[in-house]
Amino acid sequence: RAPEVGYDRVYQAFEELLTELGREASMVDRVAAVLVDDVHLASDHDRRLLRDVVRNLPPGILLVFTCRMEEGDGSGYAKMQEDIRDLGAEEVQLHGMRKDEIQEFGKKRFNLSIDGATAAFLEEVSGNPFSLMACFNALHSRGLAPSRENVAEIIGGANDPADLIYTALPPLVRAWAEDLCVLNPPFPAPVMACMLDPLETGVAPVVDWLLESGMFRRGQGGGGYAFAHPLLQEHCRDNLPEKTRVSLNARAADCFERSMHRLPGRLHVLLSLAGHLFDAREYGKAADLNLEIGLRFHHRGDHDTALILTERAIVSAEHLGDDALLTVAERQRDLILQKASGVDR
Repeated sequence: RAPEVGYDRVYQAFEELLTELGREASMVDRVAAVLVDDVHLASDHDRRLLRDVVRNLPPGILLVFTCRMEEGDGSGYAKMQEDIRDLGAEEVQLHGMRKDEIQEFGKKRFNLSIDGATAAFLEEVSGNPFSLMACFNALHSRGLAPSRENVAEIIGGANDPADLIYTALPPLVRAWAEDLCVLNPPFPAPVMACMLDPLETGVAPVVDWLLESGMFRRGQGGGGYAFAHPLLQEHCRDNLPEKTRVSLNARAADCFERSMHRLPGRLHVLLSLAGHLFDAREYGKAADLNLEIGLRFHHRGDHDTALILTERAIVSAEHLGDDALLTVAERQRDLILQKASGVDR
């Protein structure tokens, strides 16, 4: 959702949409199934929306959401497990594809003839569809036959499916992915062009290059761009050296500042800029901007986002050694927490 739109309006829109879908389905004695994918990537605010929707699900609607299983307390799956228990929703764990399904998938999607031994090996070590797609794409890009030996070599050199996709990319596309992974989607075209093309040859050529690579996609309605595979962005971001991460965020902040007069959605732009300034360790600018925008989101009732921004301001003030700013930021944090504790939904 755009930052300009308050939570209540977003929830109301979902409620009205699902109610109408359920009504139309019920009229023909059917059920409308709604699938929400990759919920493990959801923010706290999005998870709140999902909880509220599930609690008040209208008749005639079957809501299904997928969540990737991960280990650790900070994983999206661990957070969703708490919600699943609280909501009384049923959890169904999905298993990998079987040998015959892998053979059919390879033939229909990639026109690959996979023998039984190779399919059995894939079933054992890489049965989930995302891993299989990554493996088959790697075979295709390298011009390799789908033999057990080639498959074992490709899978053995990767830590996870996203790493498999990343290592199969051409060097130039790999460099683009690294440079853009610090941006939060949707990426404005002028900012992407600024990040990738210091010589500023133009926005259109850069956008064309990205779309032709197949690793990036245009948002609905032309509203910015994003990685075609969110897990690839996550992989690139997680594996950036700290010095590179700081440098790329500094470049992103500069690109947003230089392009601001051409970008729609000013609050979204400021939100992105605030994050990049903080991650670039430009604490002077980051403190003021995060504090200001945090207050705006607080007034809009988006206490989760307001708290994140205000915590950044607190950390920035601590790095600056600015006691007065720290006091103001901590007071704002306490105000947000107090207000949030009284919100039922």
